[in-house]
Amino acid sequence: ILGDWSQHLGDVTSFAYGDNFPPSHPRLAGLPFAYHYLTSVTVAAMVALGMSPIAALPLHSFACVLFLALGVYAFAKRLTGDPASAALALVLFMLGGGLGWTLTLREMIHSPQVWDALIRQPWDAVAQQTANYRWLNIPFSLLYPQRSFLYGLPIGLLALTLLLNATSRGDRHRGFLVAGLVAGLLPFAHLGTLLSLAMITPFLFVLFPSRGWVVFFAAWVAVAVPQIWLQQGGGVVAAGAIRFHPGWVQGVDAWWWFWLKNLGAFIPLLGIGLLDRGLMSRPSTRMLWAFMPVFIAANLVAFQPWDWDNSKVLAYWFLAVCVLVSAVLTGMWRQHPRVPIRLFLIATVLTMTLSGLLENLEQMLGRDRHLLLTREEID
Repeated sequence: ILGDWSQHLGDVTSFAYGDNFPPSHPRLAGLPFAYHYLTSVTVAAMVALGMSPIAALPLHSFACVLFLALGVYAFAKRLTGDPASAALALVLFMLGGGLGWTLTLREMIHSPQVWDALIRQPWDAVAQQTANYRWLNIPFSLLYPQRSFLYGLPIGLLALTLLLNATSRGDRHRGFLVAGLVAGLLPFAHLGTLLSLAMITPFLFVLFPSRGWVVFFAAWVAVAVPQIWLQQGGGVVAAGAIRFHPGWVQGVDAWWWFWLKNLGAFIPLLGIGLLDRGLMSRPSTRMLWAFMPVFIAANLVAFQPWDWDNSKVLAYWFLAVCVLVSAVLTGMWRQHPRVPIRLFLIATVLTMTLSGLLENLEQMLGRDRHLLLTREEID
């Protein structure tokens, strides 16, 4: 959970015990609480009903992660029309990563006891960052610590699903209206998702032209803008950090090499998925194409003070990548039943998920853990 839960714990207790609603900033007196705090208010309600904050936070996250996983699966299944592709997309989204596992493999090869090296430290986060492997496992970097994704991602996927349904049916008003109202909930749920939809929906408008988009954008603006204005205290707290920052966090690496080593086989398979017109239905393909400009924008502009936080919007691009790549892999599996090809496909998926598996193993073994609060401090 990184260090984020110290902030979330403080937010929850400020709502539950501090009569802090409408909220002022829990740590900076007199300033607006310019943060998406819906997840903290929800847990504070559980505390008000009698739960301990220390119990309510993990229970809420556990339940929401399960529902979020079901939501990702449902979204992928709706686009691909294939349960197997949807299941693989969920696995890739939750475990997918790049070639960081090669650092662990190198340690194992040079160690006198191969398996001892694996058990001692399956995943060295410091070594990974030093080698500029910066695309981290989605659950451990976003879903678990940053908690607002627990509402932001499902609300974003719901809005996109409603838009896809409205464009497929030729709906001029009702579907677009409901999608706009749903998207309008995002300022207090997750600003990263709000920003992602703001980049995706203009391209959906171009790819699915309809008069209904006027209704969608009007409803979205009418519901979201007053919330943003109140949340930001009438200022531009979050937007003030936006700046031109080409290359994201590529560091000394060439741009192409940075992404190839951070995503591995995802990159060539994505190219195949984007160019294969028979992979999915035309509406689904166009929907996923609309996610691609997010990648370009996040590699040119930093949207928050810490440049790595662009991963919050890149996560939506990565989800689209996982849907496309899973459809490519399952299609290859069915078209080529020969054993050598299927073994190659299994090995490919393993290279795409091994970094996530090693990070899970690191957590399961209890490595890199630090005490946040002692029992005395909790009491």
